[in-house]
Amino acid sequence: MKKTLVVLLLLPLSMFAQTKTTQGTQIVAAVNAKKNEIVALYALSDIKKDKKPLQNCADCTFFLGELKGAYEQLGLSLSPKEGATLKVFTEQEVFAVKTQFPEKGFQAKKEVVLGTTKATVIENKKGELILKTKNNEK
Repeated sequence: MKKTLVVLLLLPLSMFAQTKTTQGTQIVAAVNAKKNEIVALYALSDIKKDKKPLQNCADCTFFLGELKGAYEQLGLSLSPKEGATLKVFTEQEVFAVKTQFPEKGFQAKKEVVLGTTKATVIENKKGELILKTKNNEK
């Protein structure tokens, strides 16, 4: 009985933020082509269940990707920890009509914003954009 009570008391605290480390998590990157930035990252499995974030970003297009390394989940959005690697498949748009991934703003060695995290572009080749996170500050 005491164990159940303790678990029930701690459960709401664990729902606010979770830090996870993975070998690879399938993600959806919300990209604002007008501003040439990645606005937010979402777990693909979460977006399949709840499409509300897709409706909140009318100016965004959504591309499949993979996140390797530690990240924190705040609600539905993901915030990669320092040293995580993000790969966005620029030719695999989801949930919309075929649109092209923005070419400008994602050159190699350029610093970009990923929602609440900064990252450096490692490589931008046909079909893939590879980023390495730096820190969790804007």
